[in-house]
Amino acid sequence: RVRGGLYGVPPVLARLDGNGNLPVGVDFQQLYATVLGPWWGLDASAILQQRFEPLPLLRV
Repeated sequence: RVRGGLYGVPPVLARLDGNGNLPVGVDFQQLYATVLGPWWGLDASAILQQRFEPLPLLRV
């Protein structure tokens, strides 16, 4: 099941990058670690070659 909500720091629209985009708020590798580890039961550290803290997005 998905645990809804907001994750990361809320964006500040006054702090856009040089191209007018919002800065990154969540590292995509944390998202991968969340799906690979708790959801699929794989060794996320071995796949990503580094340990990333999973996000509290999923209930398993």
